[in-house]
Amino acid sequence: MVSSPTLMETQTHFRRGGRRTVALRVAYRGDGALVRYAKTHDISTGGAFLETEHRPPVEAKLVLELESPSTWEPLAVEAKVCWLRDDEPQGFGVMFEGLSPRDSLALSELLVATDMVSDLGGVS
Repeated sequence: MVSSPTLMETQTHFRRGGRRTVALRVAYRGDGALVRYAKTHDISTGGAFLETEHRPPVEAKLVLELESPSTWEPLAVEAKVCWLRDDEPQGFGVMFEGLSPRDSLALSELLVATDMVSDLGGVS
């Protein structure tokens, strides 16, 4: 019996940009909450998956500070929690919000820098 393609097979991928597997340190906080720490599992210009045991609720608004291998100062971006993962690796997915042209450029440069460092064996 031949099956028809599923909805996911007939549509293009739902993310704006391709995700890259890279581990960057991230500090994040919500509304007046304590600063918590995570690392990226993957990241794109549209969002990221953050590995951490602490998972804020879906729809929570966060400020992320991404440590870049190419700059002294972390890149601060606003994000919204879109989904949670309880199995390994534990964490949550975020969508970046309100990126200014400057932030978008800095994020693109961060992704290029992580590719260059990864090619040299520094960041995985």
